[in-house]
Amino acid sequence: MLVDQDMTLMTSFLKSKEDGSGYGGDWAVRIDVQSEKSKLSEEMQTVHLFFYLADEDGNALSLSRETLNIRENSLLAFGSQTDVGSWNLNLESMDDVEVHYSGFRTSHIHNLSDLVQQNLGAQVRKFGRLQLSDTTDDSSNILVFQVGS
Repeated sequence: MLVDQDMTLMTSFLKSKEDGSGYGGDWAVRIDVQSEKSKLSEEMQTVHLFFYLADEDGNALSLSRETLNIRENSLLAFGSQTDVGSWNLNLESMDDVEVHYSGFRTSHIHNLSDLVQQNLGAQVRKFGRLQLSDTTDDSSNILVFQVGS
């Protein structure tokens, strides 16, 4: 996938089913970002990747207390579903990354872009920073993560 700033995102998925794997196996996604260094360094200092986790049934998602202190392999979120049991979302990075988050309680997942833009806009107006607010609504069923390097 080609994005602005002459950057290429390559996404790979891996599913494994081994002893100790949960229902349906374990999934991993790898996102590799390649950029043209000269243009990147001239035009911008930081790159941010936004991704979200949503429970379409409206069940609350749990945010890890480690979220702002990402190490080599850190737990971001966890939860449980009747049909699959317990699950974890971990982030592993080869580089030092900064993570910000916002949690939303809504049954209208199609409005997610609006919610994120409102959250980012409020942060820019208050603090002059383009980053998520590191806050969550009570019983959030959507968690949005912002990962930057």
